[in-house]
Amino acid sequence: MFRSIVFIALLLTGCAGMPGNVSVTKSKLDGERQVHVEPGWLYAGGMKMPEMKFGGFWSDKDPNDFILDVAVVGVESVTGLKIAVDGQISEFSPSEAFTNFKDTGGSGVNNSVLYIPDHPESDKRFVIPLDYVKQMVAGKKVIVQVHLGRTVKEGEFSFNQQSYAKPAFRKAVALIENSN
Repeated sequence: MFRSIVFIALLLTGCAGMPGNVSVTKSKLDGERQVHVEPGWLYAGGMKMPEMKFGGFWSDKDPNDFILDVAVVGVESVTGLKIAVDGQISEFSPSEAFTNFKDTGGSGVNNSVLYIPDHPESDKRFVIPLDYVKQMVAGKKVIVQVHLGRTVKEGEFSFNQQSYAKPAFRKAVALIENSN
C-alpha cells in the first residue's frame, strides 16, 4: 500500500514537466487565470527523432491571443515561423528579439511513446491569435516550418500521440473555452 502511494505521488509530481502537460493557474495578486502548455513534440516523420516542440500559454488578461513557445533541439537562432493548416499557410514573426538557450540537463523524456535524451534547446515566443490555435487543433494536416537563420526545420503538429503537441493544445483550448 505504501509503495502504491509513493508511486502515485512520484507520478503526479513528475508529470508537471512532461512534454504536453497542461495546467491552469490563478494569480493570488490580481486573479489572472492562465492556461499553460508544457512544450510537446512535433512529429518529424518515420523513424526520425523529433527536433521541435510547441508549448505556450494563454491569459484571461489578453483573451484573444496565445503566446506560442517554439523550441528547437540544438543551439539555433529562431528567426521566424510558418504554419500550414490544411494547406493554408500563415507566417508569424517572433515577439522577442533574442532566442533563449538552455540545456535540458536531467529532463530527458523516457516513456512508452518515445525516448529523447538530455539536449540543448533554443526557444522563442510568438504571439498568435487564439482563433488560429483553434484552427490548428481542428486541422487535419498541420505542418510547421521554423526558420533558423540560414536553414529551416519542419515538423507535423497534427500527430496525435502522448507527449506530442496536438493533444495538449486540444486540452488547453477546451480549458480556455470552458472558462468563458
